[in-house]
Amino acid sequence: MTTLMTRLLAAAGLCLGLGWSAGAAATNYDFSTFMTDGQGYENATFGDLTMSSEAGNLKYVDSYGGGLFAGTGGDSDITFTFAHAVSNISIRAGDGAGDADAFGITAYAFGSNALLGTWYSPTFGTNPNNQWYTFSIPAANVGRIVFDPCNSANCPGHLGGFGGVVVTDLNVTAVPEPETYGMLLAGLGVMGAAARRRRNAA
Repeated sequence: MTTLMTRLLAAAGLCLGLGWSAGAAATNYDFSTFMTDGQGYENATFGDLTMSSEAGNLKYVDSYGGGLFAGTGGDSDITFTFAHAVSNISIRAGDGAGDADAFGITAYAFGSNALLGTWYSPTFGTNPNNQWYTFSIPAANVGRIVFDPCNSANCPGHLGGFGGVVVTDLNVTAVPEPETYGMLLAGLGVMGAAARRRRNAA
């Protein structure tokens, strides 16, 4: 393998690595760090995230462990919409009440809004040591998720069924946009052309 080819491959690996790490940034929304008890957040936007609820009364509460809450007793679905495609989604939820809980996450594709799937957490909450649960879903290229708080572990839940949970944290990873790779490849092409000129001039 020529020295030129070795250098180009090394540069490609470095650029793709840097491009991936820059484009695939993980974001943690710990709602307790930027929300206020009793404050309404219906249709609120924080960076790339917009939130709304089925009941139209989304708010943050310090009770139940502190988290997003909607409906009566936290039984309303909450929709999280992203400005860019995301993956590696996980949600932490619970209520600290000592009763049986569970929740579901339905994911929709970014751009097309096609249904990607629905997943439900296992039942938790009856043991004092597991009042909250962090649940991850295997969906990628997601543009919107709907959080179903269920009704005291009866899933799917429905508005008016009571027995819901609060969302304390949401974690996502941004999916790198195709333009990122296009720019990297164009840059590598320029590097290759410059190296060839330099070699021909020698």
